Amino acid sequence: MKKTLLLLLASVMPFCANQAFAEPSTISYAKKNIEVVIPKNPGGGTDTSARTLIEFSKDHLPKGVIFVPVNKPAGNGITGLIEVARAKLDGYKLVMTTVELAMFPHQNKSPVTYKDFTPLVTTIADPVTIVVRADAGFDTLQAFIDSAKQQPGKLKVGNSGMGGDLPPRRGEH
Repeated sequence: MKKTLLLLLASVMPFCANQAFAEPSTISYAKKNIEVVIPKNPGGGTDTSARTLIEFSKDHLPKGVIFVPVNKPAGNGITGLIEVARAKLDGYKLVMTTVELAMFPHQNKSPVTYKDFTPLVTTIADPVTIVVRADAGFDTLQAFIDSAKQQPGKLKVGNSGMGGDLPPRRGEH
């Protein structure tokens, strides 16, 4: 099944990557609709990305076969991840996931990990940055780090909080 799924979305990678690939071909294994579980609420970034990928991929399915997006945000998306991890290995159930797949097992929030899945395509590049006010006096990351070391406890840092991409380390605030 892993090879089948790999072939499935590899055919649409030209639409999702910054590199040029060969023209995608029609997926031949699909005889029925393919469910795409989106473990987030409708309208958010993950949902929009999944539906965009589905839109650009639909012409590469056999006639009469479609991708069916299904939002399953329960349990902060864990319910959908578990469902797909335990699904029949036939290529008819896919999941669109985010960084939480790597984080939740370490927070004892999920019994499934990235090891339960085979990644097929990256659709979102969401770089994380450190920014400071223009007049802060830091030109480089190293200057920022050096200043923080020279003034323990004086530097204030904000982030998206627990469960975000960069949760605070114990004792930081």
